[in-house]
Amino acid sequence: MKPQVAHYPMQSLSLSNTVFGHSHSAPENPSRRFKRVRQAQAIMVQQLWHTPMLSDLAAAVCTCPRTLSADFQALHQQPVIAWLREQRLQEITRLLKDTELPLEVIATQTGYTSAANLCTAFKRRFACTPGQYRRQASAMQCNLRRRKAYTS
Repeated sequence: MKPQVAHYPMQSLSLSNTVFGHSHSAPENPSRRFKRVRQAQAIMVQQLWHTPMLSDLAAAVCTCPRTLSADFQALHQQPVIAWLREQRLQEITRLLKDTELPLEVIATQTGYTSAANLCTAFKRRFACTPGQYRRQASAMQCNLRRRKAYTS
């Protein structure tokens, strides 16, 4: 004999959207979301030589990778890795202008595996080599010093 199974009419189960008084459907405060983006930025800038996994970065700022990525895109109109690349290139320009460090050292400090990779990325972004940029920056600084001396 087959056991009797109780059949209940299908009812739509509506689960509450709240857990402990917090609504899951309400959007999170944008300033809070962007605060996490700023925290992630600070982590990346402090460690330019390291390319973090998005999941590790998201965990460090207490969010999930998808949310961090979407918030980053909303705030900067570019993905996390593109923003990091731009920060690295800006630091490279500063180091080229302000120091005499060799390209290999600059590459290591800014997350590039070699001077050749740094040169490729730099030329793609600025349409000149790091050496050309350094010479131009040096010439500009010389011209500025001359102008200051002349006007003094």
